[in-house]
Amino acid sequence: MPTRSASKTITRDPSWLGPAVSPGEMLLEEFIKPLGLRQTDAARQLGISLNRLNQVVRGRRRITADTAIRLSVLLQTSPQFWMRLQADWDLHQALAARGGTRRRTESGEAPGWQGATNEHIGYR
Repeated sequence: MPTRSASKTITRDPSWLGPAVSPGEMLLEEFIKPLGLRQTDAARQLGISLNRLNQVVRGRRRITADTAIRLSVLLQTSPQFWMRLQADWDLHQALAARGGTRRRTESGEAPGWQGATNEHIGYR
């Protein structure tokens, strides 16, 4: 006898981006500590100053493309991983500064995009 599973639709609030984790926290908690590295050793292996690495870990300095490349080589990740973490963190910070919500028009569209076609935004 054939069985049929119930169809379930998963919905989520589109303004929720998930937990905010800074790239520095991710670096420290998921890579440096588990590998048993000290920040001084990691900085030396990355070819950067301890001050620069510590500022990244503490969230006082952003992950740059150069830092992302260095981290990817040392930690066997991709530079995109680090750049995306930074972009996500920046977006969380910007949304928090605006009150945590995206502003929408009464029709539900994002401001500035009403009636925009692909030609208006450079796509064909």
